[in-house]
Amino acid sequence: MTMTAQGNKASTSTEFRRQAARAAGRLRDTAVHVGHLVEARTPEPVLATARAGAGRAVTMARTNRTALTAAAGLLAAAVLTRKARRVRRTRRQR
Repeated sequence: MTMTAQGNKASTSTEFRRQAARAAGRLRDTAVHVGHLVEARTPEPVLATARAGAGRAVTMARTNRTALTAAAGLLAAAVLTRKARRVRRTRRQR
């Protein structure tokens, strides 16, 4: 029995999605497990302070989404510009 190119492609895509879903599930489980370990071993005053800080950060991020998105875009552009300049400088030195 031969598979057509389209049938083989669909099969590969489906298998890839299954593997990706399994890997994502394993990562999620590991992250939850590590979170429980950290919570069990961290003193309560430190956890309370960290939770309060995280809550403030989440609130700030939600209220300033536009500003954060603009800042992230600006940072990405700066990093890419710097990298491009390095590549150009390296090519000139050769």
